[in-house]
Amino acid sequence: MEMTLSDGALASYSCGARFLDAYLAAVLFCGAGAGSLFLIVVGTLTTMERAAQEKAAAGHAQVPYGFRSGIAAFLRYPMNRMTTRTLLVVATAAVLLISFVLSLSPLRARLFATETSIVETGCNMLTPYRDVYDRNLVQFRYQYGRGKSRFDTLQISQTGKRPLDVELGDSPYLKNLVALAPDAMNRYFDELRAEGKALPQL
Repeated sequence: MEMTLSDGALASYSCGARFLDAYLAAVLFCGAGAGSLFLIVVGTLTTMERAAQEKAAAGHAQVPYGFRSGIAAFLRYPMNRMTTRTLLVVATAAVLLISFVLSLSPLRARLFATETSIVETGCNMLTPYRDVYDRNLVQFRYQYGRGKSRFDTLQISQTGKRPLDVELGDSPYLKNLVALAPDAMNRYFDELRAEGKALPQL
């Protein structure tokens, strides 16, 4: 009998489609960050250059300068067009490379338990994989974090194999996880009680 422990995103898609979706998502995420950084860098360089020019022209007088007008001016200057293009090329290349590296991580399709094993299926790039863990050898550990990044996970580990993490928040398979790892899941419930939160219905 199999007990489902976790389902991955787009589990019904082919490995090629999942890899492409993961890559595009990484591109959008990294691109947003790179775009914000690019604007900050351009604005800083513009402000510094124009401030120096205006001080020289006005005899070192202080002249108010706006961020938006500074970017427009920076892009208009012939001497700075090459700098702008270089920054754009470097930022674009970095986004594409980082996104590709991020999309190389294994993408889980399904994690389930049998009477003797814990099995994870998924895709590694374009290749399907199936990792099998021995239930007699695995260890279960509840891990959590609070602050900017809040998480509650059940870690499944076996010596010599890649550890598996199961997200507990909003998981529809908590009943199966309790049957599989009662001690670790009890620590999760104790943490919820300590924080004054209602226990999830199993």
